[in-house]
Amino acid sequence: MAKNGIMVIPKDMDMPLGKYFNSSEFKCKCSYKSCTKTLIDIEHLDQLIALREEIGPIKITSGFRCKKHNKDVGGTPTSQHVKGTATDIQAPRIKPRALADLIDEGYTFNGVGSYDTFTHIDSRADKIARWRF
Repeated sequence: MAKNGIMVIPKDMDMPLGKYFNSSEFKCKCSYKSCTKTLIDIEHLDQLIALREEIGPIKITSGFRCKKHNKDVGGTPTSQHVKGTATDIQAPRIKPRALADLIDEGYTFNGVGSYDTFTHIDSRADKIARWRF
């Protein structure tokens, strides 16, 4: 089911999302009983699939987060992860900073950040954000 461009999928369901991904890769990693769904922005997923077509395998290290889990991991209350519009990814053959630079050159993710072990991408609507660590 999609609502305003956001798919809402039961957390315990594993369904294919295009050619490369499954809904279980995006689900919250918490064990809270109150966390029962996964939110995924459809346009964000389309861009992620396009990125995968270009660079090869992508591992999603964090997708949707419920508010409790987001707080547990130190995410901000306004995190794009709680909206289903963000993913943290790794590409086996590309270092996080190089991946962020590549994404800046050819994709429409509004939020792009690189960390030591992963690259954050998001489809925030309100502004463009870039950061590198």
